[in-house]
Amino acid sequence: MISHYPQPRSASLMVLHALQGRFGHLTPEAMEWTATKLGLQPINVYELVTFYPCFACTRSGGSISRSAAP
Repeated sequence: MISHYPQPRSASLMVLHALQGRFGHLTPEAMEWTATKLGLQPINVYELVTFYPCFACTRSGGSISRSAAP
């Protein structure tokens, strides 16, 4: 996938989309892996993930139940 882009940095969004599609969300480890693979700083990848609303840093779905305090 990365080889299809003129610069590895250009593949950032596609790599992140692929990882999210595979795992359902983007973990800190996935963002760090992406940064390493593309020769970026982890903060650069984190900025992309938090800027674009299509990326999720947590799993979606399910419900949270809380018990009332005694």
